This record gives sequence, C-alpha cells and structure tokens, in this order.
Amino acid sequence: MSSLAIKVDNLWKQYRLGHYGHGMLYKDIQSFMAKARGKDDPHAKISDDEALQVRENVDGDRLWALRDISFEVKTGERLGIIGLNGAGKSTLLKLITGVTTPTKGSIRLNGRISSLLEVGTGFHPELTGRENIYLNGAILGMKRHEITQRLDEIIDFSEVSDFIDTPVKRYSSGMYVRLAFSVAAHLEPEILILDEVLAVGDAKFQKKCITKMKEISQSGQTLLFVSHSMSTITSICHRAILLEKGRLVDIGPSEEIIMRYFAPPSGPTAQITEKAKNNVSFNFKNTDTPCGDEKAKLIEGKVFSDTDQKSGDIMIDSPVSISMVFEVMWGGVKYIPNFHFYREDGTCVFISSPSDCRPLDTGNYTAVCNIPESFLNEGKYSISLALSNFENDTEVHFFEKDILSFTIIDPIEGITSRHGYYGPIPGTIRPYLKWTVTSN
Repeated sequence: MSSLAIKVDNLWKQYRLGHYGHGMLYKDIQSFMAKARGKDDPHAKISDDEALQVRENVDGDRLWALRDISFEVKTGERLGIIGLNGAGKSTLLKLITGVTTPTKGSIRLNGRISSLLEVGTGFHPELTGRENIYLNGAILGMKRHEITQRLDEIIDFSEVSDFIDTPVKRYSSGMYVRLAFSVAAHLEPEILILDEVLAVGDAKFQKKCITKMKEISQSGQTLLFVSHSMSTITSICHRAILLEKGRLVDIGPSEEIIMRYFAPPSGPTAQITEKAKNNVSFNFKNTDTPCGDEKAKLIEGKVFSDTDQKSGDIMIDSPVSISMVFEVMWGGVKYIPNFHFYREDGTCVFISSPSDCRPLDTGNYTAVCNIPESFLNEGKYSISLALSNFENDTEVHFFEKDILSFTIIDPIEGITSRHGYYGPIPGTIRPYLKWTVTSN
C-alpha cells in the first residue's frame, strides 16, 4: 500500500428518491397508500417512470449513484475524472474525502488529504481570510507555527492580500476560489482533490493553478482532479477515468480516455474486437449501425505487410502498414485521422496522425500509416482508430478502441543482428539504428 495513495475497491453508493416525510400527516398517508397500491408517490420529486427515463440506475425508489467502482492511484500520480453531468464524479470525490459514506465497498487512503469540492468548502463566512487559513490548517492537523511559516506564500499566491483581514462572506466567488485553492495547495497535503473549482477563476489564475498542480505532483503529492475542460485534464493529468451513469467505463492515458468520452456510441466494434487473436481487417460497409456520426463514419481498416497477411504475424525485419477508409458526409471540415498503438499490457506505444491537414470534400478517403522495419519490438500490438476535427479538439467523429491487432515476431536467425544472443530484448521499440565506433 505504500506505493499507492488511494485504493478504491468495489465501491457502491445508493440514494433514495422523493420525500419520505412531507411535514403534513395527510401527505404522508397519501404517499404510504400509493406505495401500498404499487403506484407512484404523488408527492415525490420524481416518479419511478420518469426516473427510469433519466437514469438506468434507478431501482424503485432508490438511485445507484455509483456501481462497482474499483481503481488505484499511485503516490505522486495526477488522475483526471471525466464524464457527463450526473455520471457520479462529485459523488466519488465526496466518498473519497469522507463527506459521505459508501453503501458498499471500501476506500483506503495513504496520507493526509485536502479537498476543494466547491466554492468556499471549509471556510467559515464570519471569519476573515487570515483566520480561515489557520482554521483549514488546523483541520488538516497542522500546528500553528507550521501554518505561519506558509502564511505569506498562501496570501501572495491568492492575490487577495488587500482583503485578507475581511470576513470571507464579503468575498466574490472568484476571491473565494483564489484563497481556497491557495490554502489547499500550500498546506502540503499528501493527497489533493479538486472538483471543477477552477472554472470560477479568470484565465490568468487558472494557468497559475495548473502550474502549481504540476509542481505539487512533482514533489510526490497525489492529485485527483474533476473537470469538464478536456484541455486542462490533458495538460495536468497522466491518466484519467471515464464515468458513465455511475459506472467506471474505462481508465487509461488521458488522451485516449478523452477521445472515448467525445466519440459517438458505436455498434459493431464489440462484435469484431477480440483481443485473443489478431484482427488484421474489418469492413463496416454492410452494417446497419456504422461507426461514426452524421459528419463522418468509419468504413474499413486493415493491417498489411509483405509477410503473412492472414494471421497478422509480421516478421520484425518487415515493414507494416495500417490503413483506414472513412467516408465524409459533411464537407469543408479539417478532419484528422488518429492511429493509437498499444502493447498487449495496455501501454501506449505512440499516437500518430498526418502532419498536413486540409478541409475535405464529401466522399471516401483512405489514410495509411507506414511503420518501418525493425522499429517495433516483438510482441502483440492493438490499434485504435479515430477521426477528429482539427479545429475543434472536443469533436471526435469516431473512436474505435483495439479494433485491429497484429503480432511482431523475431525469428532469431541472425536477421536482426543479435550477435549470438537468444534471450528476450526489453523495450517497446527496437529500431535498427546506425552506429559508429572509432578509436580516440
């Protein structure tokens, strides 16, 4: 556990819908009688039928805000949490910080935790900014002299020095955020948790906070960050998790998770992708649910080489190419194809896209990525295919994960210049580079 800052295991959280005590006896009786007859509560905030239309997670009069969430966060890691409104992001942070308790499951923390879940969290409105700094430090278990040592730095960073002795109830929301973030970031917690609070600050202060968060993680502190700004998530976080309707959909590198977040839902992929074997080609021409949206869709893809085309086993000294055919239905957009390469253990090898980008007319296009011989090390690789809008990084027309795969094979016959060594060679890539050895 020492290398882990947070371990979340099989976490569930349930809430009740509607009112159970209405303050008036006749309303309580009406609610009871309706429930006994199997009808909706006439005084509930939301009926069962309406709730089921809004969320799959409604079970009668109960809402599962989170379902079976499990993940780990290493010490010093920056983890982003993304998802639509109502996905369970804030609920997850409240469970981790202890604001509320889980219905089932466990959370293990290794270190002192500081959180900023909403504007003014942990501040007493009648106290001044200076007094609230000491209050927050005391809550974190710090001694007064430890807080005093950091006081000037906190005030300078917050840029509210002129109002530091004014009760915070007179602060604007922006001033609240400045001081609250400064306190949370400078009192040196082992784990810092932030929930979309930077949206209140101005652009200059947001940039300042992003720089500070990077410094925090480099010093060994752990960061959990919820945001709807994907560019901020990408610039801050190593990894991200995607929540959808209370479930953890995926976890991985931030860029990949964000692509999946923006990609429209697709149908055939789950039927075609099988990690147990090499998938060297697919064709969606005759499918009823093509992958994509109203602007562009994926038609087919293929892995090919000058060695075995059918099995997907490619010799290490042979080049390999990946092709993707897509159809543009909405012309005039700068579409940019993206190929994401991963090892079998999920490690991202690289992401590649064309260097030139121009508006495309309607029609079919073929994008090909060529990988030279003796570049990838032996092992199995999967490829995710995506198409996005070059001018709008939040618009992803499709993102098909692990839809193609192939295996690089080393025949160990002297072709790859092993010089008599027959053991495994570590590394993701194994390029054949030019060397010179000269005497001095």
